Amino acid sequence: MFSVPKGNSRDVEEESPFLRSVAVMGGAPKLTPLSATPKFGKAPAIGLPKPKIGLSQSRTSFTVTQEWTSAAAWDVKSEDLELVPVDFPLERTHREIRCDASEVAKRISDSLKHLSIDAKYDNENAKAKCKTMECVKFRIRLYAGGENGQPVVVEVQRRSGSTSSFMRSCRAVLDAAEGAQAAAAAPQSGAPKAIGKPGKFPPPMKSLGAMKCLQSVSVPGPTPEEEAAMAFDSAASLCKSGKHDSVVLGLESLCNLTDPLKSSPKTSIQVSKWVLLGHETHTTRDDITAILNMVPDEEEEDLLVVFGQQKHFAVMALANALDMCAKDGCLASAVTEQSWFESSLVPSLLAILKDAVDSASNAYAAARGLSSLLSSSNATLPMIEENNGVETLKMAHEFGLQNHDLLASEAAGCLESVKGSH
Repeated sequence: MFSVPKGNSRDVEEESPFLRSVAVMGGAPKLTPLSATPKFGKAPAIGLPKPKIGLSQSRTSFTVTQEWTSAAAWDVKSEDLELVPVDFPLERTHREIRCDASEVAKRISDSLKHLSIDAKYDNENAKAKCKTMECVKFRIRLYAGGENGQPVVVEVQRRSGSTSSFMRSCRAVLDAAEGAQAAAAAPQSGAPKAIGKPGKFPPPMKSLGAMKCLQSVSVPGPTPEEEAAMAFDSAASLCKSGKHDSVVLGLESLCNLTDPLKSSPKTSIQVSKWVLLGHETHTTRDDITAILNMVPDEEEEDLLVVFGQQKHFAVMALANALDMCAKDGCLASAVTEQSWFESSLVPSLLAILKDAVDSASNAYAAARGLSSLLSSSNATLPMIEENNGVETLKMAHEFGLQNHDLLASEAAGCLESVKGSH
């Protein structure tokens, strides 16, 4: 309690706070009364101005750029590896290897070449981004497990695509990083993959309808020919869709329908004929070549990914269809009778082959298509020579020898066919 002493005649005055002047930031604009606001134009901003430092001054100073190269070998030095951050959750798909970092990186790059996986390297940050022929994307990163750089931690991280396909590639890469020899990738030509001892192939798979006990059983529903027609109609309609994801789905479906290992030989041959030789209601081959010749805007990164998927499945579907029609024998007459092969198909395949640095897998599929054409008709060679295709094949072969075994093998086969035709 506050007590006033007795006998004091002076009044007690309440103390008032002492007001001081507050200096406001010198650059602050004065507030403008509403009456002074101009009738036209934008009213001046109220409050303090934005500072002229940081992101508003220069965005480039805050961006981190990475240099990705398509070199033949991954060049990583032990002193460039970063330590595994404390409490950093490594992926389960990682291994610790007690070996020099440069040797581990070389083993990995050699395995990617033998597996025919597209790879680009960032040597400074010890990173690699990879893409398989099944359109599975994953990253590889090297860390130092201790202050002395040992052990070398190899982490593989899936970004997109089939999980089962990723695990096959991941195990092969990690085994190779430890020193195991990576097995070569199987050619995507519809031939069964060898297993076990050399020269041994798995027995051909038969459908249930081929069993003798079911031959006399009538099954209601569409026939295999009708099912193939409905599947092709659905895929071809999706390829004409205005939605990019639907186009990807339609092209991927065509890849499966033209592959005898994923459908049936009869279905794959019939669909391949519809794709290459024409169809009554669908212009699928024109739609596919239009996708191959599309030049997307580089500023739209999301669309670049989608267009890349479309291009990949489009060239794979063409390669499958050309292979099946060449084996069926119907490709020879079509090359000479239809101008589409000379005006659209061969130039498109050579353009993809020329961009082997961007996608060796697409270039391999294009080389497969050219190989089928060369083996079917002598009229293909003048088409290739008119578009400077021989030099393109040589460049693709040299790139494949350093980075992609399947591309090197297929391009070498095309060059042999060219020499044999002269």
